[in-house]
Amino acid sequence: MKFFDATVAAALGLAVATGCSSGEPSKESGSTAAHNGPVLDGTYRVDLDGKHRLGNGTPMPIAPISNSYAFRSTCSPTGCVAAATLLQRDDIKHAANFPVILDYVDGGWQMVTADTFTCRDGSTTPGISAWFLKPGPNGSLAGTFYSAQAARIDCVATLQAPLSLTRVGDVDPGVAIADPSAVAAFSPSAPEALRGKYNQTNTYRGEGTKPPSTDVVEMKTMCVRNTDQCWTLAARTSGSATVEFPLLFADGKWSLDVRASRDQRCTNGSNAKTVIHTEYTMPQPAPNPIPRLTGTETFDFSGQCTGSYAYDSVLERTGD
Repeated sequence: MKFFDATVAAALGLAVATGCSSGEPSKESGSTAAHNGPVLDGTYRVDLDGKHRLGNGTPMPIAPISNSYAFRSTCSPTGCVAAATLLQRDDIKHAANFPVILDYVDGGWQMVTADTFTCRDGSTTPGISAWFLKPGPNGSLAGTFYSAQAARIDCVATLQAPLSLTRVGDVDPGVAIADPSAVAAFSPSAPEALRGKYNQTNTYRGEGTKPPSTDVVEMKTMCVRNTDQCWTLAARTSGSATVEFPLLFADGKWSLDVRASRDQRCTNGSNAKTVIHTEYTMPQPAPNPIPRLTGTETFDFSGQCTGSYAYDSVLERTGD
């Protein structure tokens, strides 16, 4: 990505594109947007607030970053769509050949796109990048950049950071932007019904007595446009600590396999590596929003001592 660092170096160029407008009709004579709908036309500066970037729910600041995009939008009875292209850093009169598509949903513009990330060992892994923005004061636009990856147990991460858009002028006539009216209509994805705040209760399956544990989890599901290629960012609060982790949706279920950040202490005082397996099955049919979700969490230990603990896990929705 162009917005963050080497570990997410591919997503920024995509992410920066998700701009939105103040919702007022454009003053550009060449605008294709209907005057009775939201408008996203012109050249915008997109600023990422790196000082407030979060990695897996904890502060991970970087220096602020800016890019520029050219936007063109249109509205029809099926909804409002914007096409955009990244502009060259040193010359906003020329495109950098990086097109994206945005949709106007629930009062704001959004973009969710498949992306590729670099792990610490130099290998790559698939994930998503997303922008969600709402109109702000004085014609500004504000929202959040998200990314998620969880293809392997040692390469699991979420990132988010505030971003803002500022319109700096019309699009230069020499910049080519795709025709948004030629884009297929936006269609919501069923897994997006997993959203809002939930109480997560885990009940031990094994012998002996262990009291159930309950944490608060806030879910935000993002799907690549018009697909069920979805990721859910789950922010779990336990006591005063919050940790965010990504759940990948595939084959009718959400799952995550991740190596724990801390080793398990064995009875002989040595340590064992821990891998956590989480899985929830989407109900059929799936209400929107999903009020209750059932699944399992399993903790597998290896190394100086081995073992496995399994829990029944229930998510009960408490609100938005």
